[in-house]
Amino acid sequence: MSPLLALAILLQETPAEAFQKIESAIENARTFRVEFSVDAASEDAVASKGSFTLDQGNRVKLSIDLRSKKRPAGASLTVDGDGTRIVSTLERDTVEVPFDPKTARSNLSMYLSRLGIFSGSFFQHGFWKGSQGRRQEAMTIDLKQMFQVANIRSGGEGKGGTRILTYDLKTAFQPTPLEGAKIWYDPKTYKIVRREYELTEKAGSIRIIEDYTLVQLGDESAAGTETKAKPPPPPPIPDSELDTLFFKAKLQVAESHLKSGKKDKAVEVLEDAIKTYPKHSLVAEAQRILAAARK
Repeated sequence: MSPLLALAILLQETPAEAFQKIESAIENARTFRVEFSVDAASEDAVASKGSFTLDQGNRVKLSIDLRSKKRPAGASLTVDGDGTRIVSTLERDTVEVPFDPKTARSNLSMYLSRLGIFSGSFFQHGFWKGSQGRRQEAMTIDLKQMFQVANIRSGGEGKGGTRILTYDLKTAFQPTPLEGAKIWYDPKTYKIVRREYELTEKAGSIRIIEDYTLVQLGDESAAGTETKAKPPPPPPIPDSELDTLFFKAKLQVAESHLKSGKKDKAVEVLEDAIKTYPKHSLVAEAQRILAAARK
């Protein structure tokens, strides 16, 4: 195996790291715009269109046109906020709450990162509605704390160069309303392209599919392309520097194994590094760590 290939494998990001980059890109965007469709694995389902935007000043607009064969006229789910208050309407049911700067912005990001836009807005409408029946002001709800991501794993390669992640959601209440979440994302931009999940209700569960035809984060152009000229590609890394990068990566992996109590694995990694590069300047450091691992 060549050093370059070995280094690439060694430093390959984990599914959890990829999901963190996806979520961070959404949370750190000062504005965003999403165009999407919602469908369901049901004979009665009809694909519905939706849009979701967050502008400067926390001005938010969300609209989903919900249709089915039994209800061709459809229904609507809308959220409209001016940065101080949010009005959420599901069909003819309207609830108005203050915009809470501590959690509202984070909760809006959660629709796209963890929950799905349809289910996130649907759940929060219900939370707001229920809280208003108990007191004058709506309770503060932190969806990021309420829906914890667990068991993130790779789902392989998707169409068009996308990659797939699957994950579970641990909730502060039972039964869990969402199961079997799966997302497709672009590994170059870490933008979500598609999401599938099981939405569980009293009558049973149904598979929901959201396809994101446009995801625009921050000041990107509508087409999602760069407006600035691309810098020239970096020069190739010299073999000596590549060897050092590879050796340092080995040391980091060994130290990580030691911290987690896996001394045997640390010894294996260090012995391989010393055998592969016996004359490298970092051999002394590797031998020091190896001696500690063998104690």
